[in-house]
Amino acid sequence: MKVEVRSMGLQDVDILTFMIQKEGWEFDRSDIERILHIDPDNSIIASVDGKIIGGITVCSMGPWALLGHVLVDIQHRKMGVGRRLMDYVLRKLDSSGVGTVEVFGESRAASFYRRNGFRFIEECAIFEKDLGEGEFSVVNDYGIRRYEPKDMDGLLRIDRSIVRFDRSKIINAFISSFPRLAHVSSVDGELTGYVLARSSPIGNDVGPLISLDGSAEAALRLLQSALSVLPGGATYVIGPTENAILNDIMKETGFAQKQKLVRMIRSTGDITPYPPEMLAISATEYG
Repeated sequence: MKVEVRSMGLQDVDILTFMIQKEGWEFDRSDIERILHIDPDNSIIASVDGKIIGGITVCSMGPWALLGHVLVDIQHRKMGVGRRLMDYVLRKLDSSGVGTVEVFGESRAASFYRRNGFRFIEECAIFEKDLGEGEFSVVNDYGIRRYEPKDMDGLLRIDRSIVRFDRSKIINAFISSFPRLAHVSSVDGELTGYVLARSSPIGNDVGPLISLDGSAEAALRLLQSALSVLPGGATYVIGPTENAILNDIMKETGFAQKQKLVRMIRSTGDITPYPPEMLAISATEYG
């Protein structure tokens, strides 16, 4: 079997999206197109005789990269395709000066990532809820309001203080696509948190969600602000399972844990679990 690995293009999105949805992952075509817009150079696919059998999407931003949709068709697993894809993408990122590569993978894939130089950082989970239309009201306390363009600098400062990398390309892409679904919180004019959300025909995603306030009530209000403007239907939040505030607000809003994930890192740097202020990740990826 001769496997060809090459860069991913827009012509591959429909087939890759079909494969992703076949795995039960809640992503649609627009999610993959958004990743290719953020980083058009580093996502890859594997094919045999012109037929796509796997792929990896990549968002690379300076010294940090996020892998997503690490996927091999079920008929071609245990044949070294995943290892070849991972070798290819890691060599490509290494040559570009990327020092930290991160992935949120299914727990069953943890050994695969370890064999490819990743180490376990923390456990995360996908929380799911069937959101009712108009179930949550607009939030007006904790200085919560709709995002405005003037908030971008403060929002990015908050994000960098927690994540430690510049994720401005991802955040700008989300807000550009869904501006009315972004909210911020503030005290005396200073931003104290933010939440982004996205909606597609197959469901809603909430995240990132960061609250510097430190209280469950403030985090809950930020979450409710996002839920209040989302259409009804399947709604997902991904965050660290050890975050007590996240667990509290998931219970309060009727979310149930659907699936556990592992956050894994390939880096020479000192990467640690997220601080408690990080309640939900961006939900752009898992695999």
